[in-house]
Amino acid sequence: MWRSILLYKGEEFALTISPAPVEYNGFEKEEVTINGNSGFYTASELFGTSIHWTEDDYQYILLSKVSKEMTIEIAESFRWSESLFGIGKS
Repeated sequence: MWRSILLYKGEEFALTISPAPVEYNGFEKEEVTINGNSGFYTASELFGTSIHWTEDDYQYILLSKVSKEMTIEIAESFRWSESLFGIGKS
């Protein structure tokens, strides 16, 4: 698992990458598509907004305190970089 705090357009967000699959139960989810990959959006007062999506063998979780639209924009701007994350992508 890899976790980091990053900045995008001056907004702070947390990105977690872990091996897929990851199961989530017990909260409301809205289906979304991130760069052609299935995922879901959820929001809570405690954690803010989050986008969860799977690409290849990894599950991505993006947490932020911004709007749903901005969180999706951030998720869609993400591009894998092995040199940035220090872990290989299968």
